[in-house]
Amino acid sequence: MNFFIDMPTPMDKALEKVFSLLFESCSVCKNHEEADLIIVNDRETLQKNFNTDKFFAIFSIKEVGSLPENARWIPIIEYIVPMTEYLAQIKESISSKKTVKKNSIQTGKEFQPSEVNEKSQRILVIDDTPDNLKLAIDLLGNDHFLTLASGFDEGLELIKTNQYDVVLSDCQMLPETKKTALSIENITIGQTVHNGIFLIFHATKRGTRVAIVTDANHHMDWVSALFDDKDLREPQEVNGQPVLFINYINKRWDKALKKINAL
Repeated sequence: MNFFIDMPTPMDKALEKVFSLLFESCSVCKNHEEADLIIVNDRETLQKNFNTDKFFAIFSIKEVGSLPENARWIPIIEYIVPMTEYLAQIKESISSKKTVKKNSIQTGKEFQPSEVNEKSQRILVIDDTPDNLKLAIDLLGNDHFLTLASGFDEGLELIKTNQYDVVLSDCQMLPETKKTALSIENITIGQTVHNGIFLIFHATKRGTRVAIVTDANHHMDWVSALFDDKDLREPQEVNGQPVLFINYINKRWDKALKKINAL
């Protein structure tokens, strides 16, 4: 089992050495992608790294509650017994699922098209699901200068620092916490919010067309249901740029691009 420690130095180095000695079946890795278990020291770091494909442990003195099934609080003062029990559960879960490691998707970097032509555009695709980002590469990577963002935070930063012709974004992603007044204690770790819509205002101010593309079931998700409104089905205009709200093509980024370019 591979583990990665995302904690402040020198705490990370000390725990890494102790952890390697006490738990012989575990080995340290250099990044999140290779890890089965990611060890953090607070809810903020857990929120930043969270996904459902990994296991997480919060090492802290104060108990941390309201955690998802794949995360556990470990008391840092007496951690050996609870950590041993947790590792056994993780190993059993990994063994029963027989999980296959997914290739990591590189975000924040512009991919060059296979062949540049007169229709090639600079496109940013924002989605917190790796499979949806991979689909964007498959559908758009041959013809366009494509940049991927793993969620709201990274997408917003890229929009503010780069110029794109089109932004295609998921609607529902993990919440931004660093630059808002929202308390991390009031966030359910792993729960997504409808924050993709707010990227519209930043992108259109920079002269960028935007399509919000959700695959949420409109019978079960209220925002997706609102997209059914006949007026919202029509193209909108924000800061002089066309905007589309789409809930009927799943994550066919190529179809969304065609629709926004037709305006």
